[in-house]
Amino acid sequence: VTGLGLDAEGQKMSKSRGNVIDPLPLADQYGADAIRWYLLSESAPWTERRLSVEGVKAARFGFLETVRNCHDFFALYAAIDGFDPQMGFIPWEKRPALDRWLGSRFSQAVEEVTSALDAYDVVRAARALEDFVDDLSNWYIRASRPRFWGSGLSEDKLSAYHTLYFVLKNLGLLLAPFTPFLAEAMWQNLRTEGDPISVHLADWPSPLFRDPVLEEQMQRVREVVELALAARNRAKIKVRQPLRTLFVLEKPGDREIPEELWRLAKEELNVLELQVVRDLSLVRVPKASPDFRRLGPRFGAKAQLLAQRIREASPDWVRDLLSHGSAPLELGEEKVLIQAEEVQVSWEPAPGFVVEEEPGGAVALDIRLDEELRALGDLRELVHRLQLLRKEAGFEVTDRIAIGYTGELREIFSRFPERVKEEVLAKELREGELPEADHSAELEVHGKKGKVWLKRLKER
Repeated sequence: VTGLGLDAEGQKMSKSRGNVIDPLPLADQYGADAIRWYLLSESAPWTERRLSVEGVKAARFGFLETVRNCHDFFALYAAIDGFDPQMGFIPWEKRPALDRWLGSRFSQAVEEVTSALDAYDVVRAARALEDFVDDLSNWYIRASRPRFWGSGLSEDKLSAYHTLYFVLKNLGLLLAPFTPFLAEAMWQNLRTEGDPISVHLADWPSPLFRDPVLEEQMQRVREVVELALAARNRAKIKVRQPLRTLFVLEKPGDREIPEELWRLAKEELNVLELQVVRDLSLVRVPKASPDFRRLGPRFGAKAQLLAQRIREASPDWVRDLLSHGSAPLELGEEKVLIQAEEVQVSWEPAPGFVVEEEPGGAVALDIRLDEELRALGDLRELVHRLQLLRKEAGFEVTDRIAIGYTGELREIFSRFPERVKEEVLAKELREGELPEADHSAELEVHGKKGKVWLKRLKER
């Protein structure tokens, strides 16, 4: 028994109202899987449910597109490196923390989806899958991208390949009841000799292992990243601009988080240093304001003048007041002793810092830029622009290129030649125009203007 089908406004569909949605054209345009996912993730089958074209479209270009992108990312680099699931298997306990975290998160997803389906709660199962795919795409793959870019098959890269292969293959099994066509396509691309010929003939996956401590530590790192990104956004500084230091206000357990995880945060945030501190007093300055309820009765007519002196007091005076409970303040030729309870103190970010807080947590970002940081920011921006030009030129991911450059861009190219080569797969950098270039463009990087030429090389 299923509930009534309603339109996007919650009205019962009927021919007389003219609000009936024909599912066949919808399936032709967005795919049957998109309709299935939208209906199964929106509400239980036996309840009334709304059907809208926008909802199906969102399912197609939201969740399902994210799953496809995860699969396509793996397939692209696995083909480039010739990865075979049988090569160099690395036990889970010997893999980097990021890989072990994903294995643990996948096991959690298996448990949640299985439990929900056993209880006929398809919506809860779908939510668990959405949460896991979000973690896979927006954290694991994003943090792991540089691991796939290098040449050769290092142990770290093999670990990443094996982890992503296992998770994607078994994710298809979890998706099979919801999106059978997408799940089958993934299975056919990922199955090896000896596997069932169809995802729908394969066994339901079982949890691997759970590491609650690692999951909790990674969640803490992600909270810090989210706060620091908000701080960057408030300061209007792009992530491509490196910054010197992030200060993290310590929470219980932060000291036990391994450096390997904090390094993920530094890379994600593009900061050179990360310090866990017990307080943020070093990056905050105290500001005093008078409490007239206490000053008035004591100083009478002098209270207004004294209040102005308190507002103008230096941060050092306020710190002295808080430290000793009282501090002297000059009032004309007179010196009076102000008590701490006669002043209200607020804390503001020190010049050159931005602080982001939430209940139970805070971070401070050093946004001061020196010559080194500005140069690194120029490098990151130049690399970004060159990557876009590679795409505009239609180059393949594996294509090696030569680059010619002129103008003020010489300063960046000459300072970081090896970094530029590594980041954009350039075998040659040459000052001046590049003959027979495949693509060229005028560029301006933080005020430095010039022109670049890109040429595809035959060798790969």
